[in-house]
Amino acid sequence: MNAKSDITETAKRRLAFQKTFSQEHGGWRKKSLIADAKFETAANKEFKKQERRLSKADSFGDVEGFAPGLLPDDFPDEFSAFNLLVTLKEGTISLAKVIRLFENGQVFITHIESRKCLSVPQQYQLFLQIVCTHDTFCHLTNTVKQNPLVCDVKLLEEKEPERKDVWFPRHISELDACTHLITRYEPDLDYTHPGFADKNYRLRRKEIADIAFEYRYGNAIPRVQYTEEENATWRHVYRRLKKLFPTHACKEHISVFNTLEQEGGYCEDKIPQLEDVSNFLK
Repeated sequence: MNAKSDITETAKRRLAFQKTFSQEHGGWRKKSLIADAKFETAANKEFKKQERRLSKADSFGDVEGFAPGLLPDDFPDEFSAFNLLVTLKEGTISLAKVIRLFENGQVFITHIESRKCLSVPQQYQLFLQIVCTHDTFCHLTNTVKQNPLVCDVKLLEEKEPERKDVWFPRHISELDACTHLITRYEPDLDYTHPGFADKNYRLRRKEIADIAFEYRYGNAIPRVQYTEEENATWRHVYRRLKKLFPTHACKEHISVFNTLEQEGGYCEDKIPQLEDVSNFLK
């Protein structure tokens, strides 16, 4: 019997069951739309139970054994879920064959993941969640362990996820715990960064970054001795941006920038020191 005829026969059995179920429970289509929907859901659930009872004595086929879409309510009460970690001998070559062992083992596979083995990179591990009876589980795992494609089968304990308290700084001094946070966009980490191939740039960047990393709350912010080349770069950018202020900056920005020039030590000749700017803002 092909798949199409299987579907047709199942549909016929479902319709016949719904008629019988309806007659036993007061008739069909005599309620509100919501009540009808609930009634149909109950009928479908009972139909699935009947189908399992009728086929319980039969062995699982390939299609029946792999059913990732089934919900917990669809399984018999005597079934349990098991999380397994299977280590393969031949990497991805044996992946499909090992999965087939479980598909043919009268179990439902509800989840599959694969990854490289952490201890032996040449090997692969297969994480499986299967649903079956305890007797079936014991028999299947013994069979899988004896298979030449498998190194090890480990039953993983199910634990509640660890709950960690969310921490955030409540005082400015606690920011000292955040000084070594970095971003992905670092010249030493990201080859697309403009300074990735510039060794001198990376060394100078590290010198300045180390000052920030070593700073602790309450200390005076160290002064950086900028080179003439760095000050010249600042001067160039400073002049170009300031020319754009009248057409591209809001009035609040222009007002505050003028105050920084008059009282905060901002000028085009040298890069301002962070300690000076901090004291001005205070």
